[in-house]
Amino acid sequence: MYYFYLPDGILDVTAGYINIIRKAIEYRGEEVKIVNNLKHIPKYSKVFTEYDKFCVDVLLWRKAKVAVNWFQGVTPEETYLMHKGTWLSRLRYLAHRYMEKFVLKRAAFKLFVSKAMLHHYQSVYNYKGNDYFIMPCFNTTLGNGVFNEVRYATPKFVYAGSMSAWQCIDDTLELFKMIQKSIPAATLDIYTSERDKAEALCKKHDVVAKIDCVPSSELENRLRNYKYGFIVRDGSIINRVATPTKMSNYMGAGLIPVFSDTISAYKENIAINNPYAVCFNNKEEATKEIIRIEQLGINSNQIEKVYNEIFNRYWNEQYYIEQLSKVLP
Repeated sequence: MYYFYLPDGILDVTAGYINIIRKAIEYRGEEVKIVNNLKHIPKYSKVFTEYDKFCVDVLLWRKAKVAVNWFQGVTPEETYLMHKGTWLSRLRYLAHRYMEKFVLKRAAFKLFVSKAMLHHYQSVYNYKGNDYFIMPCFNTTLGNGVFNEVRYATPKFVYAGSMSAWQCIDDTLELFKMIQKSIPAATLDIYTSERDKAEALCKKHDVVAKIDCVPSSELENRLRNYKYGFIVRDGSIINRVATPTKMSNYMGAGLIPVFSDTISAYKENIAINNPYAVCFNNKEEATKEIIRIEQLGINSNQIEKVYNEIFNRYWNEQYYIEQLSKVLP
């Protein structure tokens, strides 16, 4: 029996990842029980957690026989950025550093989302274990019928997500503005729940965009109407180790991703040998590459072949289920 300790429940953004782990355990004949309270976990059990603090609680208070923790991101750095400017920011940062180090040392098994994350822990904590598995974040499959000549005929751009600073919305809008100067037909739509912030930012950067908010169940179908999708990030360690689920959402809907090369895992696994990915270091480079794609046009059969290869190799749910079933303790 494996206990999944999820005090916050299963969120939409993490559901895909957690379900793969659950399916891997069930694939080998073990039962999984999801709980949101430590009291529901018998001592000396096998427990999965998705956050360093939860794993510490399990190890200290329930004396877990086996603790498996999913490192979604570098929590100390994320916490520091979230509370930057407050007196608690440094204290929170140090507390999470301690917890992160404790979990890396004491948990029986670790799940990382990228090689860059592994290298970060090896550098910061001198982590030398081989008790880990690397699986990127993703929560979708390649959609049927998403590749057609009509959708790729017009340079329609989209951004879907929050207006948080770490999403680099200012840079995204400035990049689109530069693209539109070279490609006047380019349009931008934004899907976000923070419509007022989006409108203010568009006004600030003098960008005309259609802004809307739709449920996640409808967003996938909406994305099928666009040609390009933005994922712009700065060079912080938070972004270097990350694997944003937005990438699989975009590409699963047939979009050409326009993304920063600071996202190491996607630079290595999405951009190489892919003429239908705009991986850039600066705005000028991105604009030049988009102009190239616009001039050459899109072969829908070819882009489908490229995307199929990526999903089969990098976002293959069944592969991860089978591999995890072998390596999880």
